[in-house]
Amino acid sequence: MRRFLFPALLLYTVLLHGALADGSRFADENIVRAAIARINALKLNDARVRVACFNRRILLTGEVADTDESSQAAQAAAAVPNVSGVSNELEIGPVTGLATRTADSWTANNVKLRLYRNGISRKVPVKVVVENHTVYLMGVLQRSQGAAAAQVASATRGVRRVVLEFEYLD
Repeated sequence: MRRFLFPALLLYTVLLHGALADGSRFADENIVRAAIARINALKLNDARVRVACFNRRILLTGEVADTDESSQAAQAAAAVPNVSGVSNELEIGPVTGLATRTADSWTANNVKLRLYRNGISRKVPVKVVVENHTVYLMGVLQRSQGAAAAQVASATRGVRRVVLEFEYLD
């Protein structure tokens, strides 16, 4: 039992928290908290907005009732200090159900594990967000690493689409 504890904890830490080397992870966490607070203050109707951030770039996913709410959420997120950009991937329509969100959680964990096993997330941190069977990949990396990450994600069971939100170094 003991010999499995350390590898399991290490894998859990890498998969759950990522592995940013500097303090940018903490800055990103603060940006997420501020963006969520601003979006919640809008009191959107029948909406579920998720906020992810990597390297000061915000990704909005989820569902909203109409394009006005989508624009309001994007503007609120863009108004957060130190944000370098916002990718608004909000879908117009009803909020996804618990079954879809549960499947998305499983898919996200599978993609993270596959990225780790393929050595991609060991070399560079890659943030994985899954919303309604669509995988969003965020990170700062080389184009070849991004292509490899996209290939791994697209080959994962349950993935219908992969959206790359990478910043490339080359």
